[in-house]
Amino acid sequence: MMAKNELAASQKNADLNSQIVENLVNAKQQFLLNISHEIPTPMTSITGYTNVILKTKLTDTQNKYINVIEVSGESMIMLINDNLDLAWVDSGKRPFEYVPFYLFSSV
Repeated sequence: MMAKNELAASQKNADLNSQIVENLVNAKQQFLLNISHEIPTPMTSITGYTNVILKTKLTDTQNKYINVIEVSGESMIMLINDNLDLAWVDSGKRPFEYVPFYLFSSV
């Protein structure tokens, strides 16, 4: 009888833990989707203004600094877009497309 009670308690505990993990995964996915939509707008603004600044007369040092900002901003936008794509795939809202390709000709 005691083993049966322990088994039932273990099953209940496993079910509870499974539900907690599922809730955490859902919260993570929602966070990633939300943050990935909010960040690109200001980042695009930053890279846009760096392009405007680069068209003005700058010292060599200023030009170097602005170029670093521009490259960093573009890299950040790419990372955000990749993160958004992964979040969509992870949530099941963006399925993979099956496309035949030839590995050796692609490398």
